[in-house]
Amino acid sequence: MRLNTTYVLILSIVVLLFFVTKNSTLKEDIYKEQQRVLEYESKAINYDSLKRGWRDSAKSISILDAMLNNSQLKSGITKTNDSRLYKIRANSLQKDEIDYLLQSILTKELKIVNISITRLSDENASLKVDIEL
Repeated sequence: MRLNTTYVLILSIVVLLFFVTKNSTLKEDIYKEQQRVLEYESKAINYDSLKRGWRDSAKSISILDAMLNNSQLKSGITKTNDSRLYKIRANSLQKDEIDYLLQSILTKELKIVNISITRLSDENASLKVDIEL
């Protein structure tokens, strides 16, 4: 029994085409995995920077002090700072003052533990905010 050379040639071409297509799909899979790894790395870097920003108590204190010393806020705001919490208390604030203060607190990178707002009248309210350092 003799092998026909055309059959061997056709079989060799089929095997070669199989390996070429398999190689190209492997290259595509490797490229996709590389893109996923780069995406995970960028998310990890972003997470790490956010975590460091929230843990920086000196930065949080300076942000809060600058915000509370703004000219839009009148007196009547007390702040206390212990090792873990920065407490802001205001007994009677106007609507625009509360709006400014809440907008400032909620848009900054701060760990808010507790916010309590009590309506005193149509124009006034009291505010209690605890922020973790």
